[in-house]
Amino acid sequence: MIIGLIAVVFSTSILMKDNKTVSLFSWENQVYQENQIDKLFGLMNQLSVTRLYQQFPNEGINTNDILTLLQRADESNIDVYYLTGDGTWGLDEMAVDMKTKIDEIDILNHTSAKEFPIKGIYFDVETYLTEQWIQNPKESFNNYVNAMVTGYRYAKSKGLRVIVCIPNWLDEVNIDSLDNLIQYACDEIAIMNYDKRNEINAIKEEVLLSKKYHKNLECIFEFQKEGYHQLTSNETYYTDGLDVAMHNFDLLRDYYQDASISFAYHYVNPLYEILER
Repeated sequence: MIIGLIAVVFSTSILMKDNKTVSLFSWENQVYQENQIDKLFGLMNQLSVTRLYQQFPNEGINTNDILTLLQRADESNIDVYYLTGDGTWGLDEMAVDMKTKIDEIDILNHTSAKEFPIKGIYFDVETYLTEQWIQNPKESFNNYVNAMVTGYRYAKSKGLRVIVCIPNWLDEVNIDSLDNLIQYACDEIAIMNYDKRNEINAIKEEVLLSKKYHKNLECIFEFQKEGYHQLTSNETYYTDGLDVAMHNFDLLRDYYQDASISFAYHYVNPLYEILER
């Protein structure tokens, strides 16, 4: 049963206005199981998803299972990005671990997945959680930018697009470093914009920089349950539901109507729960 769980009907038309990219995060390895893949693609069809950020396990999953996922995505006109990252990667200006992941994608794209390749890599590198950043945020931010630039250049040499995920307050650490990050280290910037009380103003600087460099800005909306990872009702739409989130995104995008802004759902499992209510 593919979409039997989805009894709630809502409009996704606002997401398809101007910018047609709608993204979905999938962190779970179980999606590689056949019945779970059906469930995932049923969800993406219902939500008009055009881009999937999928975690790829380091071990335990057969390459054929990954290829099945990629082929299904290709048949559904959904771009797949390799979702990965570790906070320590931003401290290594040689970007060794990032290059390793990029090489994994490149090998897959030129062998098994040649007919339906992975589109790019999504870097969730939360260096601001490391002790080094806490002790010296400005220097660590500069190191992080240098690392991300190195990773970006290497990914581009392999023909991959790069999306970099950041919180919405890096402009307060160093606006020049944020400028360099958006200009030199990504094809798109994704913002964890998780305060419902300040969604529009919180990304003002990021919007200005994304416009300056003609890059899309993706606004990530949180749907995990309150209390998980210390999330509060001000940071997640778990209780509010999808319609409220989409309405607020519509307000945000109308406010920044001259910018390229897209929407992302975070993430698969809580969305199943919300739609089952």
